Amino acid sequence: MVIYFTKPLQEMVYSGFDRALNKGGFQVLGKVESLWGYTKEDFEVFDNAEDLILAKLVWAKDSHSETQLKDARNIMESVDNLDLKYIKTWVAKLGLHEIFKGLKQ
Repeated sequence: MVIYFTKPLQEMVYSGFDRALNKGGFQVLGKVESLWGYTKEDFEVFDNAEDLILAKLVWAKDSHSETQLKDARNIMESVDNLDLKYIKTWVAKLGLHEIFKGLKQ
């Protein structure tokens, strides 16, 4: 729905989302939505499910958050054709072996 707003109004709305999100929270945009102007700098962009899973694992490791693990597990179960080789490569590089094993349980 935000795509129908003017760009300045989109920036205002997204800026409000940035302030309202919990630390580690996510804002999911539709395929035709994008961030504009200064709000683009307020967010870290993940453009694929694999990177989102890895980010969730890093946050779970740092915060001991069961919610982050649950989110990563749900993504893995619901997204078809994940690049598991890519995920496992980055799990190794980021030292996420133990938390990734827990994700599979």
